Amino acid sequence: MSIDQAVQRAIVHYQAGRLQEAEKANRAVLQVQPNHAVANHNLGQIAMQAGNAALALPNLQSAWKRSPTNEMFCLTLTECLLQLDRPKDALRIIENAIRRKGFKSAQAKYLLQLASSIVAGEQTVSASEQLRMINDMQVTSAESEDAPTGTLLGMFSEPSFDEAQLLVNEGSIAD
Repeated sequence: MSIDQAVQRAIVHYQAGRLQEAEKANRAVLQVQPNHAVANHNLGQIAMQAGNAALALPNLQSAWKRSPTNEMFCLTLTECLLQLDRPKDALRIIENAIRRKGFKSAQAKYLLQLASSIVAGEQTVSASEQLRMINDMQVTSAESEDAPTGTLLGMFSEPSFDEAQLLVNEGSIAD
């Protein structure tokens, strides 16, 4: 099985809610290519979904380092930093990405606003608590089994298998 096929298998497991299988498939990819951006990002997402942002951080940092133009990697890293109550770091990442990379999505704008307001002292609730409340609302308002859940980014849109496959095929996520 090729690396691309293993990554695709991990994505299919993740989308089907088989997180242990997804984790195992991503770890297998990292055994062969330790710096594989998508596998690192996917492991980070799984850890965040399990409520362990501290465990997710090294994987998300590795993914962002390997693919700094990938907006999804930046947004997930920013969300992780906010969950870890590191708003200054999150603000630095998202501000630079918007300014230098031209990210313009609703997710980027929201995370920029959230991090900015926390750093400015305008928030009465911590970033991690605010993100937790948003995720709780998302989970309780889900109307179907396959409604996106787990992270703030899922609230805006869940990347499809086709989108993930396109990233793999474009080579933008190879190590």
